Amino acid sequence: MRNGRAKTTCAYLVGIVAALGMGVRTASADNRQLFIGNSLTFSNNLPGLVGQLRSVSGAPMDYFQRSATEFGVGLDWHWQDTSPDGAHALLGLGGWDGAVLQDLSINATDNPNRTRSYVRLWDGEIKQSAPEAVTYLFAHWERQDRPGSQPVIDSLYASMGAELDATVAPVGKAWGRLEDVRPDIGLYADVVHPTLRGSYLAAATFYASIYGQSPVGFAPPQGINSVDAAAMQNVAWDVVSGRQTAADRGWNAAGGGDWNEAANWGPTGIPAAGDRVVLAQNDGANRVINYVCADGASTLLGSLNISATSGSVKLRQAQNTLRVAGNLVLGDSSGGSGDYELGGTGRIFAARDEQVVNGSFVQHGGKHVILQKLSVGDEAGVNASYLLDGGVLRADVVEVKAAGTFTQLGGFLEARRFNLAGGKVQGTLHNRGLFDFSSGVFQGKLINEGRAMLGANTGKVATSEAGAGAQMEIEVSGEGSSLVIASANQDLKALVVRHENDGLQGFDLASGGGAGEYRLIRIYPGDEAAMAEAERGLRGAIGNALSSSGDGIFDSGLDERPGTRVGIGRRVDLHQDGFLLMRPTVIGDLNLDGRVSISDFIDLAANFQSMDATWDKGDVNYDGSVTIADFIELAANFGMSYSGEVVPISSDDQRQLNAFATANVPEVNCICLWGIVGIGAAMRRRHGRGAHATIKESARTKTSTSAKGGREDS
Repeated sequence: MRNGRAKTTCAYLVGIVAALGMGVRTASADNRQLFIGNSLTFSNNLPGLVGQLRSVSGAPMDYFQRSATEFGVGLDWHWQDTSPDGAHALLGLGGWDGAVLQDLSINATDNPNRTRSYVRLWDGEIKQSAPEAVTYLFAHWERQDRPGSQPVIDSLYASMGAELDATVAPVGKAWGRLEDVRPDIGLYADVVHPTLRGSYLAAATFYASIYGQSPVGFAPPQGINSVDAAAMQNVAWDVVSGRQTAADRGWNAAGGGDWNEAANWGPTGIPAAGDRVVLAQNDGANRVINYVCADGASTLLGSLNISATSGSVKLRQAQNTLRVAGNLVLGDSSGGSGDYELGGTGRIFAARDEQVVNGSFVQHGGKHVILQKLSVGDEAGVNASYLLDGGVLRADVVEVKAAGTFTQLGGFLEARRFNLAGGKVQGTLHNRGLFDFSSGVFQGKLINEGRAMLGANTGKVATSEAGAGAQMEIEVSGEGSSLVIASANQDLKALVVRHENDGLQGFDLASGGGAGEYRLIRIYPGDEAAMAEAERGLRGAIGNALSSSGDGIFDSGLDERPGTRVGIGRRVDLHQDGFLLMRPTVIGDLNLDGRVSISDFIDLAANFQSMDATWDKGDVNYDGSVTIADFIELAANFGMSYSGEVVPISSDDQRQLNAFATANVPEVNCICLWGIVGIGAAMRRRHGRGAHATIKESARTKTSTSAKGGREDS
């Protein structure tokens, strides 16, 4: 079957993944697949057909693949190949979620030890080069010159899957099943190679194996009619999911024990593909069930529910792979509680939603993948929690609802979206997708490398009786585009914006657009040293955003407000505790009371020519010193309020300003104050909001909000 020695390296990119480099991941789960094989993989672009199935599934476009194929060779040939586009080189790029191994078709029957040896070698390299990747074994169809050999092929791959905890894609079984129900659909192009329909059936089997979801009902590719496609889709799902032989299976042992013991189950037998498993009890005992299942990686359960109305049930997994096609649920809304503990080399794959309704999920290690939503808590839940302190947790959406607590003390979290919706977050949450805080409590640190929406304030405003309840720390970090949008006032323990990093790291106060609307950010660093350090950092971030759009601290609500800027100063709250206040205001409003008055001028004059100055000393352009440039901006806004009202300048105030200008600007001492004011006003008309740079649409998407952080009273 060798047809020359031309190496073929194929790439198929779907949707937004096309723009990603090898070193960049999307937030979605299980999407990067490497295929290693020969003409059985290359024919009709089998990896591309898997992508076609994903593209019409209605799910996020999260599939990416590359292939290393060579006609007529086996895994041993690929093992010796050290070319730049060979399998070793591609695997070494890392970042893979799965690697598919397809050996020479005659080896399974004629030289099975060769298949077994090189599958072991490749699996070892996969675990080393891409430790998060799943090894998929291509259990191919029988050759027409080896009739009756399918059971031999299936037995070989099943034993290797059990040995290596690898997932077997039962393509040969699917071919055999289809030939039984639709013998009119031609699968063979010759003695071994597939027709387009044969490759499509293989692709449907791989889709079901990789995503744990049914391909039934998907629009077929060009060249295959919908009737034939439906037959192939149903056969593929039947074989992978075991839905035709599925049973309801529950724990039957008096105490705990091993999952892999058939006698522990009722009806007797280890849970198989498609089985709906329930671990429930109400006798007051405390049970620990150890997940030990040699065939776990190739078994796709129908669903899994763990709940105890009295006592407790915990499923503990430190090895092997558990795969669930339907929902995985801990506890119930009636008071039943369930627990799960993941660590070691254990892996859990949930193809649909996973819910911690009442109970706990503790992850010390391993890998946990949820293709859809992980929900922690429920309106009727008593105590639902997820603790991540090791391993990898990857989900499309994580949602923490009422009575739910999510704690991250370590490990790696990757979610396209994280919703804090009435529950609690503790520890250090690392957001790389979208963090949406609509309600609840955040006690800890948010490290944001994606996009965060703060629609609620987890802190409490100080009163004369009680100090402020600042609980949240925020670090805007990363090397790409990172943005935190404050859609509500915030009382924080700390705020750090790493604008010195590559890319854009921004914190947007996002004040409302109505007259006088503004956002208040109160920060409580602690002692004097921490206060000074925090103030320097915040001043630097505000100043950086003035010259570099979106990179630092800014307020997108000021885009249409000329003569305004984000100000910062030290304040003392009602409890007599010091804090840093940030808010948008008129340029020159040094005391942050919302208007520019003679008291602001007096403060500027007292600190004129000072270095390492702050906003409240007169450094309104954030260049670190108080100069005539600051005075001109203040004078141009004298008498203005943030709400848009203008207070006429008094004759006494005018004399003081004129005297200052005459004394400190000799070259313009013939120009009256109103000339200076006129210059400033003209600058505002010409430049919009002055030195505050407009946020470019190419850098940020403008965010509007109706949340009102405050309103000027006069």
